[in-house]
Amino acid sequence: MLLLSNETGQYPFPTSTPSGTENPIYFPTSPRLLGASLAASETLPLSPIQYRNETLFPKYVTGTLASTDAFDTRYPVNSALSAQLHIAAFGMEAAAVAQTVFQWDAAVEFMVVKAISNVVDSGGQEQYHELLQATADEAAQVTLATIKQLSVSSEQ
Repeated sequence: MLLLSNETGQYPFPTSTPSGTENPIYFPTSPRLLGASLAASETLPLSPIQYRNETLFPKYVTGTLASTDAFDTRYPVNSALSAQLHIAAFGMEAAAVAQTVFQWDAAVEFMVVKAISNVVDSGGQEQYHELLQATADEAAQVTLATIKQLSVSSEQ
């Protein structure tokens, strides 16, 4: 799965920093960047990935990315949170980057393209290592296609 985030948040959802700066619960993605990524995704099909004895068919997903403080392999917990809070995927880094951008200059555009290489369960670590290169390549391709789309848009 390749997640094109429409917003990024930290879970659990703190709204203030130790310095007292107020943060939104979610950091919204730049509509311009998301639009360019969606346009790029329409012209860039994801390639099937061979994984052990099966063929996986990656897909683009647009949704919320929630960052957490730790890698959590408790599938029932993450699945319930995903359903309850409408979270498309979990990660660890994106909300920290979004928060930094927001506090530095809220006018700076921000978006996350997240390659998901594994499911969250007891076999996730092994699956991650086996699919890392293929999913990273896909993320790089859509990122480059998004940049190209943005350059075409700015010329018009």
